[in-house]
Amino acid sequence: MSKNQTNTKKEEIIKYWIGKVDETELNFDWSDADYLCWNCGCKRKTQRCHIVPHSLGGADDPSNYVLLCNVCHSNAPNCSNGDIMWDWIKSNRTQFGLTNCYFIEKGLEEYQRIYKKDIVSDMISHGITEDNVVECFKEYNQENKISTHFSNSHFNPVSTAGYVKGLLDNLKDKENTLIRTYTKEYESKLRRWEDTMKKSINVG
Repeated sequence: MSKNQTNTKKEEIIKYWIGKVDETELNFDWSDADYLCWNCGCKRKTQRCHIVPHSLGGADDPSNYVLLCNVCHSNAPNCSNGDIMWDWIKSNRTQFGLTNCYFIEKGLEEYQRIYKKDIVSDMISHGITEDNVVECFKEYNQENKISTHFSNSHFNPVSTAGYVKGLLDNLKDKENTLIRTYTKEYESKLRRWEDTMKKSINVG
């Protein structure tokens, strides 16, 4: 996007767009438009993003701006077709339009793209349910971290996908350890039972 000087204030941009776009199609409520990114819905410092860039004749006018965080700004459309900006923003609405869920959802989509697995089914198969999902992530997070690149304020999708993969691998390792423990215990009990049976037969 163009770095040219602009005289349009953020307050003017918000005032122009309120009521023009249905917030049920977005990741934020208009009452929070002054501090949430209009695309991802995350609480981050926002930038004025041209709908039609200055270099392609876009005007310095409230109608030609949306407010985006630095990550979403860098990924936003940058062409003379102004309609695509709001189409793009609406297409990025999360399942329930909740704030701060956009990058998590993108990370789960990336996991499915990389590993060709349904993330929900994969998590359930590793014993993660609605009741214990928070505890599973808390326990894993004590020793495993995720960070951002350079000045980005969000985890990128592939980092989130890697984090989830690590969590599932960790649970699988624990499951295998548990199975080996149970197997050893079962084999020990079986040997004791066999010894008892042999002694009983010999006594008879």
